[in-house]
Amino acid sequence: MAGGMQGPHMDVASTSPAMMSPGMEEMDAGIARDRSDSGELAMLGPAPGRPATRNDASGGRPSAAGSTPSGAAVVAVAPTLGEPALAASAEALKPVAPLLIYTATLALSVFEVAQSLDKVFAVAQELGGYLVGRTNTTMTFRVPAESYREALTAIAKIGDVVDRNETVQDVTDQFRDLETQLKNARTVRARLEQLMAQAKDVTEALMVEEQLGRVTGQIEAIEGKLKRMRELIRFSTITVQFRPIQVQRITPRVRLPFDWLDSLGLSRLLSL
Repeated sequence: MAGGMQGPHMDVASTSPAMMSPGMEEMDAGIARDRSDSGELAMLGPAPGRPATRNDASGGRPSAAGSTPSGAAVVAVAPTLGEPALAASAEALKPVAPLLIYTATLALSVFEVAQSLDKVFAVAQELGGYLVGRTNTTMTFRVPAESYREALTAIAKIGDVVDRNETVQDVTDQFRDLETQLKNARTVRARLEQLMAQAKDVTEALMVEEQLGRVTGQIEAIEGKLKRMRELIRFSTITVQFRPIQVQRITPRVRLPFDWLDSLGLSRLLSL
């Protein structure tokens, strides 16, 4: 009976949507969910005889396909930067030139110290520098940083260089740190000034005034440091020390043939 009464064979894949029972639809949906969790659904197309659907972002409800092909991955495109943002980013990436302080000390051997001092001072004036200090044997002056090497070359020609010492100090980090401190201190001062205007009594006003005076003193100190640092960055400092060359006077000694003539001396004999 089992072999003679075998029922008709039904191909599920060829069955039309109208012939599928509700139970079969639920089973098919479950298989699709399992494949979606395992990543297999992205490789499969829509089920035969069914329209492709996608989940709606508002509530997960299926909506008709048409915006993207079935099974295609949705790629999120990052927003591009506009021209102002790109320009600001490129500006921030530019290398910052270091802030350098050049200092040099030279020792020169010269025959005439006074004349050599005048020559060095003339070099400083010609290059746009200014005098810092001067003694009988030493001169300190500053020249623009771009003329630093030219000044050293000109000074070396005035005498014999017996000693030379040069230093270069990078103050970039120190300068930026002082600028940040100044900015923060000014912000605190502005806030204290607001509190001063809102003070309710004399005691409160005196407390705020004390803090305001302290912060103002810090601001003035930082501004002074920045001013001097800017000056030393713009103008290089050169100190020249002069060492006079000792002139030895040689008196000729003539030996006369007779001792009694030699005792008289040549100068006395010539004066007779």
